[in-house]
Amino acid sequence: MRFWLPPVLPTALLCGLSEGMPALEPLFEWVQPDKQNVIYERESFLFLLQNHLLLVVISAFVGTVAAVAGGIFATRPPGRDFLPLVSQIASIGLTFPPVAVLALAGRVDIRRFAQRVL
Repeated sequence: MRFWLPPVLPTALLCGLSEGMPALEPLFEWVQPDKQNVIYERESFLFLLQNHLLLVVISAFVGTVAAVAGGIFATRPPGRDFLPLVSQIASIGLTFPPVAVLALAGRVDIRRFAQRVL
């Protein structure tokens, strides 16, 4: 009966925070006292959120279609020669999300990480 509650609460919180972002400006000014403008004022955050979500949905759709098409092609007799290439591309694609999460967490200096990996 309450299966709708988990997705609705974070969505409502995100929309509420996006709408009320200008009210949080004093908090951001306290965190970043040297900045002149701490809140982006050219567009509303709901408009920016809408554009971001649209971009994410479109890119996820395009990526999914390309991955499924490549997987189907590589597993059929005419595309068997491309199976190692498709497998390597998939492996490379799987390494980026963990690196991005580490970078977003702010706990990793990308230059040092790159020097150790390379």
